[in-house]
Amino acid sequence: MSFEIKKAAVLGAGVMGANIAGPFNQCRHECYLLDIIPFELTEDDKKKGLTEKSPAWRNRFAANGLAGATKSKPASFL
Repeated sequence: MSFEIKKAAVLGAGVMGANIAGPFNQCRHECYLLDIIPFELTEDDKKKGLTEKSPAWRNRFAANGLAGATKSKPASFL
C-alpha cells in the first residue's frame, strides 16, 4: 500500500520545529507550524496596540520560529 503525504503539522515552533517544517515546505507540502499561545501581553505588545485576540500576538512564537529558521546556518530553506 502506498500513500502520498500532502500536509504536515509540526508541534512546537522552536529551533527544532521550525527546522523540521522547512524541508516539508520546500518539497511543496502544506505545513502547519503550531505552538502555544503566549501567556500574557508584554509592555511592548501593549504599546503596539495588540490585544489577546490579535493574530500577531497569538502567532508570535510560530513567527519567531520561522524567522529564526530563515536566518539559521546551515540554512533550513534553500
